[in-house]
Amino acid sequence: MKINTIQIKQALAFLLIFTMLSSMLASCKHNDNGGAENTNSDIATDGNDNSTNPATDNSNTNQDNIIPVFTNGEYRVKIIRGDLATTLEKNVYNQIRNLFKSQTGSRPNLETDFLENGEEFYDGPAILIGKTKYEESESVYQNLGYSKASATLVGDKYVIAITSEDAAEKLISAIKVQLQQNAKNNIVINSNWEITVKDAKMTKTEWLEQYKKELSERDLALLKRAYEVIEGNTLQGDDMPWGSSPAISPWSGSTAGLWNWDSVFHAMTVARYDGELAKSCIDNFAMFQCENGLLPDVIYADGNIMDNYSKPPVFAWGVLEVYKATDDVEFLKRNYERAAKNEAFWRSDRFDNGLFFYSAQENPEKDDYLHPKWESGWDNSPRWDIAPITDLYAIDLNCYMVLTYRSLAEMAEILGEDNSEWISKEKALAKEIEARLYNKDIGAYVDRNRKTGEYSTVLSPASFMPLFIGTASQERAESMNKIARDTKKFYPGMPSVSYDDKGYDNNYWRGPTWLNIAFFAIKGLDDYGYIDTASEMKEFILNMCYEGLPYIYENYDSIKETGKSHNLFSWSSAFIIEFILQMKDEKK
Repeated sequence: MKINTIQIKQALAFLLIFTMLSSMLASCKHNDNGGAENTNSDIATDGNDNSTNPATDNSNTNQDNIIPVFTNGEYRVKIIRGDLATTLEKNVYNQIRNLFKSQTGSRPNLETDFLENGEEFYDGPAILIGKTKYEESESVYQNLGYSKASATLVGDKYVIAITSEDAAEKLISAIKVQLQQNAKNNIVINSNWEITVKDAKMTKTEWLEQYKKELSERDLALLKRAYEVIEGNTLQGDDMPWGSSPAISPWSGSTAGLWNWDSVFHAMTVARYDGELAKSCIDNFAMFQCENGLLPDVIYADGNIMDNYSKPPVFAWGVLEVYKATDDVEFLKRNYERAAKNEAFWRSDRFDNGLFFYSAQENPEKDDYLHPKWESGWDNSPRWDIAPITDLYAIDLNCYMVLTYRSLAEMAEILGEDNSEWISKEKALAKEIEARLYNKDIGAYVDRNRKTGEYSTVLSPASFMPLFIGTASQERAESMNKIARDTKKFYPGMPSVSYDDKGYDNNYWRGPTWLNIAFFAIKGLDDYGYIDTASEMKEFILNMCYEGLPYIYENYDSIKETGKSHNLFSWSSAFIIEFILQMKDEKK
């Protein structure tokens, strides 16, 4: 049996909206008791307490529900007002048109109600403003009661009824807020009056449509291919170790699976267009958390688990970002507990005298500290050539922990929990980073030996992480910008180690550009106002990625400007999306 998914989506969407948005106009409700909030379903804007007046029972019209109307650049639904509209109705009509122009880039065309001149009723979706001749308008006005304004969906007609200037002003403000929230949360009524609920997956076409007017052909092509690569690497099946819900692997093939920080990066990006997939990326991976709080490096599709070491602690940050995109409080609750448990692991097993370091659970020195290097995510980086990795306070690790504390504090606040511990730990760690991991002699943030106090001489994108988390002073950021613009060091490709480092050889983490760490470094520069540096480096990287299409590589040779390693890589796709969408307005 074939099911009409559009109809189901519409039905569920309307049900969700009518139940979730019933309080949208609470700010417009007042009663005689000092303006206290009124819980009656009417939109009462006249200052009267009508909560117990049976004459104002408008439960049949759901007048307090503002239905989202935002079309990502196209608006074909008619906006209709009466031919003999009052001055008030004309004013509201113009304001509504201007509101939609602010969201779509153009005003909807003028449509008036010429029914008395023999015109046919318009039987399609429409917004009716004021006392039109449509029966939908008449029914709303008949049930308006003491309310002075309402926005009500009757069938496929969105009826705006107003009877006072003050009420109209409040209603317009409420609709404006709702429109802005729709744009953020992906609750959309499109030009066919079909509704996309926030957590529903946006198809590639739907997702790209909203960017067509503001992005270049290059960026649209990159977004399109990034979506496809991520979709192609999405695993789902009843035989998966985590169950049947989908999740994203860095790649396809025999080593496919859920990788630690990869899964978090994937989730944060796909939350832009598929909230359910984003949540399952987090949940499916986190269910394998060890008893001591460690989050494993990888859960392979064949069931094998690598849990002698972890990966950089971006989990709490990712959980918070996915929550912000989905508003799923239950998702936040269960993963707040997991994130807190993970923080306890890092604090217990990887913390020494105020700062954090990478290691492994058993025999960290075995095979030349291979497992601690894998925990860092920077495998064979020259950063680990100068001393055993377990002896180093890694600058990026400590910055990720600042993000962890910051995210835990915000999650706790949302959930009504005490967040003072997280705030205190964040401040203390940020202070230690600035006091101990900045080498004034070279004007850069670097790793430091926790046993000897010796600074590392290796410069990498990790050196820019204090800019990304916002703890650096402007003076120190200026020094980092000079280093970023140095063609002997990082300009223009933000390699994984400076071009002039003796360990640079363009082998995996020893030189190629990795888009995740490059993004953090470049976004940090952008946040501190170094717009030219950030824009030029971003453009270089995106051009390099564009020239490599249809492939999106694991990393890139920024000297030859060619792709390297795996050629259909998910987190590279995710960070192409972030480069384009987070930094699209940096040059003005």
